[in-house]
Amino acid sequence: KLFLIGKPGFGSAQILLRIAKPPLLNKVEWLGWLPPAEVAKQLASSRGLLFPGQVEGFGIPVLDAWAVGVPVAVSAGGALPEVTGSAGLVVPNNVEAWVAAIQELCYNDKLRTKLIMAGHSRLREFCWAKTAAATWQVFKLILEKPQPVKQGNYEANDD
Repeated sequence: KLFLIGKPGFGSAQILLRIAKPPLLNKVEWLGWLPPAEVAKQLASSRGLLFPGQVEGFGIPVLDAWAVGVPVAVSAGGALPEVTGSAGLVVPNNVEAWVAAIQELCYNDKLRTKLIMAGHSRLREFCWAKTAAATWQVFKLILEKPQPVKQGNYEANDD
């Protein structure tokens, strides 16, 4: 069974209509928004996370899936391929590719094991302390090298 989790967004009305009748009726269920603990519970009992977002700025659900030992398949759009790296399936935006990715995550145990191990390893690269330290370095560089400012406007600095 496919569970959809999250707030309704662009195109959700059409999706809700399609899953309410055969052949998707009783095969796809929209759970809506869930608290983080419930999302983790749903993820932990799943065969994989499918994340087809096209304009994601980062992709926290990918990290959440890795944290509970679940392999991921993400779209080739937005920042998802960069976040996922080789620790998940990066899927082109077409139906056939997503069908293949779903089949791989559900039935290819060798690939599942490889992706779960890679996900655990990749997850260690993302932590709040590391992010805070990198952000502080950016702020520090900005503060150490002030840019020239025109009255009321900003001027590009060529160096």
